[in-house]
Amino acid sequence: MNRLNSFSIFLLTCSFLLFTACQESNYTNDNTEGNQLQQLQEKLAEQETDLSYAEVRIKTLLNLEENYPLVHTVYLNLKESASKLELKELFAAIEKLHDIEVVHNLDIGFFKDLQDKRALKDLEWVFQMRFKNEASYKIYQEHPLHLALKKVAKPLLDGPPVTHDFMSQP
Repeated sequence: MNRLNSFSIFLLTCSFLLFTACQESNYTNDNTEGNQLQQLQEKLAEQETDLSYAEVRIKTLLNLEENYPLVHTVYLNLKESASKLELKELFAAIEKLHDIEVVHNLDIGFFKDLQDKRALKDLEWVFQMRFKNEASYKIYQEHPLHLALKKVAKPLLDGPPVTHDFMSQP
């Protein structure tokens, strides 16, 4: 929580400095400077919004580290014969995992070739989620939405999924 308090103080300080800079230019009577002041105030409002979003994201990440330390990653190697419709259905089935109450921070991604010789190029799709503990993970494993995903995925896979689980260290 210390990191969050420090970051909040940093955000407030930046906002104050930006606000003060805008206020100083308010003392001029020149119409052009009035327009500049308005533009600066609009930029300040945009930056305050951006800072608010960043603060929410940081709080979310800190909460995830503290409350959902078990990370489950799944890699999929898909058949080349899979149609676009089948892949769309697979993606939708993975997205449905959001609806399982014990699943947190579900991310879905696709292989990006960065010319690293060590890359697992055959594992084109990956998704990752977090759990509070092993009991939550076991609930996910037996959940009907997870079982439905397995049913959709099975005919599209060119081999069994590869998984990796670890405990995140705050």
